[in-house]
Amino acid sequence: GAAASEAARAEVAAHAEQMAAAMRLTERAEMEAASLKAALASAEDSIVEVAAVGAAASEAARAEVAAHAEQMAAAMRLTERAEMEAASLKAALASAEDSIVEVAAVGAAASEA
Repeated sequence: GAAASEAARAEVAAHAEQMAAAMRLTERAEMEAASLKAALASAEDSIVEVAAVGAAASEAARAEVAAHAEQMAAAMRLTERAEMEAASLKAALASAEDSIVEVAAVGAAASEA
């Protein structure tokens, strides 16, 4: 019983470490998503400004609008990828938390036995 209880405690500790690592990765992915969203908003502002000027401006201004639009599309794709990674990490974190609860319950039962 003592060995089983010790093994259960070690497993709980390992799960807790995995959960902490998943939380750090989730936070990093969320910060990246927030940063990309800010860059995207800035690019959108630039597009509006350039488009306003572009009505009376040269071919060079229209090319810059196209370049900004491409940058915005790329930033959107990166943001979506970062948000999917964050969602995936949150799911893994929830799963790890469930495992910790299960292992703790087993450990309590083993200790009781």
